[in-house]
Amino acid sequence: MNNPHSSSNYLTACNSLGRITDPTAFYSSPFNHEFSYLKHYPTKTIEEFCNKIKRGRADILVKLDNKTFEYYFNYFFDRNKKTKAKIDYFKKCFNFTI
Repeated sequence: MNNPHSSSNYLTACNSLGRITDPTAFYSSPFNHEFSYLKHYPTKTIEEFCNKIKRGRADILVKLDNKTFEYYFNYFFDRNKKTKAKIDYFKKCFNFTI
């Protein structure tokens, strides 16, 4: 795999029915949900989001400094309701101030 979100084009990919598909046409292939369906959430709870940030990314090394902290802070609250409790949890989790 080149990164966690796409596969190399020399691999054989199959759909849930075992039929060979084009691994480079992930977004244009018709999806078959007969076997399973995976829903991708960019954020869930503040706790899960903080744990996700602490784990880091699988494809690149990200240093958590003021700039990246601010990016993740804004990313989360662009998609979720901003409350004092969530802001305080986020700051405590990473020992940063905004």
